[in-house]
Order: sequence, then C-alpha cells, then structure tokens
Amino acid sequence: MLKNLFTALFILGIIPLSFAQGIKGKVVDAASGAALPGVSITVQGAARGTASDAKGDYTLTIAKGTYKIKFGFVGYETQLVDVTIGNETKTLNISLKEGTSLLNEIVVTGTRSGGRSKIDSPVPVDVIAIAQVTNNVGQVDLNQILNYLAPSFQSSRQTVTDGSDHVDPAQLRGLGSDQVLVLVNGKRRHQTALVNVNGTVNKGTVGTDLNAIPANSVEKIEILRDGAAAQYGSDAIAGVINIVLKKQEGLSGNVSYGSNVTSYDKNYVLSKGTAPSQSVVDGGTTQVGLNYGFKLGEKGFLNLTGEFTHRNASNRTGTYTGQVYPSVNGVVKDDSILAAKNLTRNDFDLRFGNAKVTGYGLEANGVLPISQHLEVYAFGGFSSKDGNAAGFYRYPNSVPASVRSNVLSVYPNGFLPEISSTVSDASAVAGIRGKLGAWNVDLSNTYGKNVFDFT
Repeated sequence: MLKNLFTALFILGIIPLSFAQGIKGKVVDAASGAALPGVSITVQGAARGTASDAKGDYTLTIAKGTYKIKFGFVGYETQLVDVTIGNETKTLNISLKEGTSLLNEIVVTGTRSGGRSKIDSPVPVDVIAIAQVTNNVGQVDLNQILNYLAPSFQSSRQTVTDGSDHVDPAQLRGLGSDQVLVLVNGKRRHQTALVNVNGTVNKGTVGTDLNAIPANSVEKIEILRDGAAAQYGSDAIAGVINIVLKKQEGLSGNVSYGSNVTSYDKNYVLSKGTAPSQSVVDGGTTQVGLNYGFKLGEKGFLNLTGEFTHRNASNRTGTYTGQVYPSVNGVVKDDSILAAKNLTRNDFDLRFGNAKVTGYGLEANGVLPISQHLEVYAFGGFSSKDGNAAGFYRYPNSVPASVRSNVLSVYPNGFLPEISSTVSDASAVAGIRGKLGAWNVDLSNTYGKNVFDFT
C-alpha cells in the first residue's frame, strides 16, 4: 500500500524527482542504426514523458514500480515495452522499425480517410500509405489521389486553358502552386516548365508536376503543413509534400480501367423542343503498373517501377446557340446555310472536359551499403506524356471582317484549334550518407529537367 501511495504521489508531482529512479538509453533506426532524435517516450496511464535528444539519447525519471513505456516516432512502428523500475536507473535501448502501414495509433476527427496524422510530433504530419488507398479512390495519378484524401490539398483539372489542360495545377491550404515544396525521399523536386495562364487556378505560378511520378512507385506520402516555412524556407509557405519511394522486395503489379457514364440532354436549349435524354460514355482511363524489388548485398536494395497510363478525352459541352455565319444584308441566315451544307449546330460545339493524355513513366530507388556506417543511395526516373485538348471554336461570324475572306477561303465553316503537347520529365539524385565519427553526414546532388512542347 505504501508503494502504491508513493507512486501516486510521484505521478501527481507531490513527491520531488530526487526521490525517484527511472530509465535511460538510446533510440536508433533498426535498419541503419542511426540515432533517432525527437522520439516520443511516454508512460502509459501517467502524465509523464520525454523525448530523445539529437543523439537519440533519453532519460526518464519515474518511481519504483512496473510500467508500460511507449516509444513513438513519425514513420516508424510504435513500440510498447514493459519495464520494472528498482532502486537504480535502468538502461533501455530501443530499435524502431520503419512502418509502411497507416498510423493506427493516431485518431484525427473530421478527416475523410480515418486516422492517419502524426499529432504527437512537434507539428502534425499526415502520412498516407498509397498501397492502402489507391483501390479506394479510383484514381491513377498522384494529384487526384491526394485531392481525394488530403483535405488541405486541392487539384482541379482545367479545360480550354492552354497548357494547363495537360499539367494539373495543385495547391495546399489555398496558396499558390509555387508555395508548396515537393520532396522525393527528402530531396527537393524540380518544377514544371509550364506557367499557368488563361485565368486558371494559380494563374502566373509554376508548380511541380506530381503526375510525372508513377503512382505505383510510391510507398507513402507525408504532408507537413504548420511550421513548414520555418524549417524549409520560403518556398514551403503552404507546406511540404514528401513522396517516399518503395523499397520493398518482390514483384507486384496492377491493371485498372474506369470511365464516365453521363446521362444528359444535349439539345435542351434548342427552340424546337427537348430531345430525349442521352447517355455518354467517355473519359475512359487505363493504367498498367509493374513494380519489382530485390536485395543488393545483405542490407541494400533496388526497386524498379514501370507504368503506362491512357486517358480518353471527355466532353460536357451543350449545343452552340449563337450566330455561326456572318449576316447577309443584316439578316441572320444560319438555318438555311446549315441545311444547305448538311450541317447541324452540334458540328460547331466546343470541347469542355478532360484532355486526352497518353503517358508512361519509369522510376528507380536503390541503396547500397559500402561500410558498416556508410551507404550510397540513388533514385530517379523518366516520364513522357502526349496530350490533346482544344481551344475556343473560331466561328465564321467571329472572324474579323478585315481578314474574313482569307480565313473563310481555307476554313469556310470556321475551325476548332487543337492544343497538343509532349511533356517529358527527368530526375536523378545520388548521394552518400551515414556516420563519420561523431558526425551524421549526407552529401548528395540532385538533377531535374522538365520540357513542355506545344504542337
């Protein structure tokens, strides 16, 4: 009874720390042996805890007794250890394994994907395991996957917006595309060659093309919102998105297909009356992905990914009701001209919807230890996609009178200009990291290139 009373008084802070024992030790990464700073160490059922320092060392003072000690760190599996404290401070060294599943010890109220935020870190970090969500949202590219899963992330496909039809602008917390820092395996990712114009979302900004990274190569995505600029600089005002590539062994793959089925009345605005409802199937999307990983030596690995994606165009345009041809002596004669040419107003529709895109991507991620404390790492990839969208229809009536005769001699019924593109993206990162004496070192170089060709 006296022991239990002492423990209770100590937890409440009534008995000073000088009369208590405790535990101490070091927390390291189970794979590399590197120290883990900032690991949360708490006593279950008691309002006591601490965190590991820059060297991974920690000290926690507690009274005699038996406790459950919890070790937790973002991106790692939580460890729960039973400890009995006697008369002396006990040494307890912990090795944490990197986790690939959702952080199910975390509960976040109000999110659309359940508990997946690390809230016991200095600032909240969303951790999204791609393997567990791609089948649930029905999307094949990273922009749309994040759009469905991260409430602070927003990416809308654009239409009739020049090059932005082919590269989806994205934003975090409502800020510009160029205020979101994108990392891959913790290294800065280059931006796209496209400047968003034509009244699009994030007009005048240059962002990062997340869709250039094959979704099948991604293990998880970490999103840091609060305090990102203080840690990473002014290009992270909106936050940081860190894409962690796969390092698993074995062969995996997927094949998916989906399309839009829309019922609507295309001729609802015609003066002749309402036509029967129509069903349109378009926007069919196909994805084929293959991932293979294998060991390099005892602790090294190489993971390779190939992916092919094809998306057909979609169109949600209503029938054009404006004037098509120039007036004759001040009189609009569209109906008679259309009948004489065996045309209808539907032949003059625009294309409002997703652009047609066909692309492929390759990605590699590897690590090779060269000594007990040093390892060489490299990752990178290449992607290319061809897109096709449309601008505004050039009606014969809208052509300026000064050049009308010249234009109509080539295009008597006007024309719908097409915006075609070829977007290629290449990246490579190589470096060496580990321990040199008392120093933790990481020396690396990154390369990135994005080319956007209009045709």
